[in-house]
Amino acid sequence: INTKINPDLDIKPQIASEKLNSKKTVRRIAQKEGAIIAVNGGYFKPQTGVPLGALMIDRNVLTGPIFNRVGIAIFDDGDNISFKMDNINFDIMAYTKSKAVKIDNINQPRMLSTYTLMYTPIWGKFSPPAPKYGYNMLVVGNKITKISANPIEFLPNSVVISAPKTVIVGLAKNNKELYIDIKLQESLSGANHIIGAGPYLVKDGQIYVDYKEEKLTAISGKNPRSAIGYKNDGSFMIVTIDGREQASVGMTLYELARFMKEIGCEYAMNFDGGSSSALYVKGKIANSAHNKEGVAVSNALHYCWDGSGTSQPPPSLSFLLLP
Repeated sequence: INTKINPDLDIKPQIASEKLNSKKTVRRIAQKEGAIIAVNGGYFKPQTGVPLGALMIDRNVLTGPIFNRVGIAIFDDGDNISFKMDNINFDIMAYTKSKAVKIDNINQPRMLSTYTLMYTPIWGKFSPPAPKYGYNMLVVGNKITKISANPIEFLPNSVVISAPKTVIVGLAKNNKELYIDIKLQESLSGANHIIGAGPYLVKDGQIYVDYKEEKLTAISGKNPRSAIGYKNDGSFMIVTIDGREQASVGMTLYELARFMKEIGCEYAMNFDGGSSSALYVKGKIANSAHNKEGVAVSNALHYCWDGSGTSQPPPSLSFLLLP
C-alpha cells in the first residue's frame, strides 16, 4: 500500500466482536468494517479469543503487552499516515489519595498470582476470579464501590483491579476514590493504533529475529506465515506465506526475515501464523488458508478506504503475487 498517494486510506486493527472473548474469520472481521484488505493479526488465547499482547484501537488501550514483544504503532493525522515499530511497554498506575500501585497488565490472562491486573468491560460481562488469597475491586467512575474474591459484574464506566489481598487492602484503606493513569513509551506517544505480535524480522534495514528474547522459540520452524512491514518511502507491506501443504511447506522466521528485507522493508515483524494465516482481498481469501477461509481469529489488521463508497480499490493499491 502506497500511503502517500491516497490520504483517505485507513490502516488499523479490529477485534472480532464488541468483547475480547470472541473469534471470527478474517473475512467476517473485514466485512464488518468494509475493508478492502485484511490480514490476521496478533496472538490470542485459542479457548476464548482474548488477544495475547498489546492492542490499541483509536487511542483506546484494549490489552497490554506480553514479554515486551514487538508491535507496530500507526499514526494518522488525517493527511499522512506513518509507522513506528518497537518493543511495547505500557506504564499503568493506580492512584489513591495515599497510595500508588503499579498495574502489571490490562485485560490479559493472569500469569502470576502476585500480579496486579486491571480489567475493563470489553473483557466480558464479568471479571475473572481474584487470585488465590486475593481480591477484586470494582471502581465505578473513580469511586471504589465493591471488593470481592469472586468475579465481579462490570458496570458502565467501570474497571476491576484484581490483585493480592495486601494490594487491594492498601488501595482501599481510608480511600474512596481511585484513578488510573496509562502512559505509552515515548516512541509510541501520539499513536492512533497499536498491535503487537512478534518477533521482529527486520530492524533498521537489517535482519533481526529476536524470537528467543520474545519467548517465541516454539514457532521458529517452517510454518504458514503472516507478516507486515514498511519502507522508508512510507509503503506498507502485508505478506502471507502458505505452508503445511504439498505445494508449500512454509517459511522459517529467518527465511521470512530475509524475504521481508529483499522486498525493501526497513522494519518488519511477524504476525500470528500457522492455521491463522489468512489474507482477505476484495471479498475473497487470496492465499491457500487453512479450511479455505482460515480459522476463526481474535483480531485482524485491515485497510479501509472511505473515498467514494465503491468496493473497488484506489490507485494506491497494488499486489505482487509470488509463486
